Amino acid sequence: MDVPYTVEVALMKVAEKLIILNDRAVGMLTRLYNIKKACGDPKSKPQFFSEKSMEACIKHIVRKFPTIDTRSNNVTFCF
Repeated sequence: MDVPYTVEVALMKVAEKLIILNDRAVGMLTRLYNIKKACGDPKSKPQFFSEKSMEACIKHIVRKFPTIDTRSNNVTFCF
């Protein structure tokens, strides 16, 4: 009789971890969206992104995370 109870407890722990992970992912995606939105507007873009020393870093990030246009299914590289 102990085996079904143990399995049930283990599944409950996995479900709890998945709920926590999902909540964290939503928060992280919200923060990333807000950063992308702020950096997309030239007026609100942080000044240090315009510095010469940051160009290589920004190019690397743009290559790793391209902007995907879901309407036409094209990938564009912009920052």
